[in-house]
Amino acid sequence: MRQHSMVGLIDRTEAQHLVKREHSQVDRRLVYVSLTPDGEAILKRLSLQHRQELRSLRDVLMSVR
Repeated sequence: MRQHSMVGLIDRTEAQHLVKREHSQVDRRLVYVSLTPDGEAILKRLSLQHRQELRSLRDVLMSVR
C-alpha cells in the first residue's frame, strides 16, 4: 500500500479504537501500530469466518491448478 493509503486506514481504525500508535523513542519518524483488545477480538472473529469460507472452497481452489 502507499503511505497515504496506509495512513488513512490507520486513522480510521484508530478512531474506532481498534489500533493504537506509538512513536519510536529512538527515531521519532517511526510509528508502531498495534492492535487494541477490541481490534484483536475483531481480527479473531474475521479470521475464523474466512477460515471456514476457505475450507468450504478448498476443492474448487485446488482444481484451479
